[in-house]
Amino acid sequence: MKYWFTSIFGSLFFCASLAAQSSEIDTIPFSLEKRLIVFRGSINGTPIDFAFDTGSTTTVSNTNTNASANIEVLAGQRKVKDANQQVAKIDNTFIPTLAIGRKKVTNFKGLSYNMQYLNCANLVLLGQDVIKKFNWKIDFQKQVLYISNTPFKTDYRMITWPITYKGGRPHINFAVKGKIYSNCLIDMGFTQIFDVNQNVDGLDNESKNKIGEQKAKQFITSSMGLLGLGKPDTVTYFVADSLYINNTLFTKVPVSLSNKTDTKLGVQFFNGACKQLVFNFSINTMHLLLKNEEIAPLNQFDAAVIMQDGNLVVASKNINARSTASALSIGEHVKAVNGKHYSDFTSECAYLLWTYQYKEPTITIEKMNGEIITLKRSTLL
Repeated sequence: MKYWFTSIFGSLFFCASLAAQSSEIDTIPFSLEKRLIVFRGSINGTPIDFAFDTGSTTTVSNTNTNASANIEVLAGQRKVKDANQQVAKIDNTFIPTLAIGRKKVTNFKGLSYNMQYLNCANLVLLGQDVIKKFNWKIDFQKQVLYISNTPFKTDYRMITWPITYKGGRPHINFAVKGKIYSNCLIDMGFTQIFDVNQNVDGLDNESKNKIGEQKAKQFITSSMGLLGLGKPDTVTYFVADSLYINNTLFTKVPVSLSNKTDTKLGVQFFNGACKQLVFNFSINTMHLLLKNEEIAPLNQFDAAVIMQDGNLVVASKNINARSTASALSIGEHVKAVNGKHYSDFTSECAYLLWTYQYKEPTITIEKMNGEIITLKRSTLL
C-alpha cells in the first residue's frame, strides 16, 4: 500500500512537471535593425541569430552558420521555388538540436543555401518547420518575443484572423471592392509591406488611376528571393484607399504591385499596423492589437546599386518623370557610391551590409564618365 501511494504521488508530480513545462513562456528580445525580426537562439549548443520567416516552409542555414554550428550537410538535394518563382536544387541538412530559450526542436532536416544577405549577416532563416511547433506573441513596441507551447490568451481589443495553409505556409483572405481573394501569404521574411500580384483587379485598376493622378511611383526593379535577384520587372508603388483583410477594414495601405510576385503581407505591415501580433499556430489563428494609425510608406532611393562580380551595377530605378535617377540605366556599371569604389569594400558582403544600414536622405552616384548624380528617396503622396 505504501508503494501504491508513492507511485501515485510520483505520477502526480510527473504530470504536474509536464504541465508546468508545457505552460512555460519564454521571453526573447528581438531587433528589426536588419529589416527582419532577428533574435538569438542556438543550434547544437552554438549561439545563432535567427530571422523569423513564416513565408519559408523550411529552416535554411548557409555555409557560415553550418561551419560555426556543426550543421551536417546531407547527400542529395531538394528542389525549391522562391518568391520570385525561381527554381533550384539546394542542399539538405540535419540538425540534432535547435533551441530558442527553453524551447527545443530535435533531429530534423533543414536546407542550406547561400542567400547573399543571410550569409553576409550570419543569419539562419527560421522556417515554418520550427515556427509552427510553438505559439508566438510579438510585441513590436517593446521588441520582445514570447514563445509558448500552448495558445496565448488574447486581449479583448484584439481582432482575430483564421489561418489556412497552402504548401505548409500560412495564408489569409483579403477583399478589394467586394471581390475576395484567398491567396495572401503571411510572410514575416518579406521586409516590405504589401506585395500584390496584378491579377487583383481592383488594386490593378486603382494603381492605374493613381499613376494618372501622379500619386504613384513606378520602378524597374529586381526583388530579392531565397535564390537571389529575380528578373527585372515594373513595380508600381501607391497607397491604396481601402481594402479588407480577413474582414478588417484598412485605409491608406502602401502597396507594391507587379505581375511577377506572390501576394503577401510583410513584416513592415505588421510593424506599422500592430502594437502586438499573436500567432496561435496550435489553433490556426492570428490576433492583432492594432495601433489605429496609418501605415507609413517605405521611402526608398530612386535607384539601387548592387555589387556584382566586382562591379557596382544599377539594379533598380524610378522611371517617373521627376525621378532623380533618370540619367541611370538598369544594368549600367557605375564608378562609385557616396565616393566609395568597389575596391573600398572588402567583399560583396561588406557592401551589402553597408547599404542595408544606410539611412541618410540622399546618396551620390558617380557614373563612369565622372558625372555625379544625387539620388533622393521617393515619397508617396
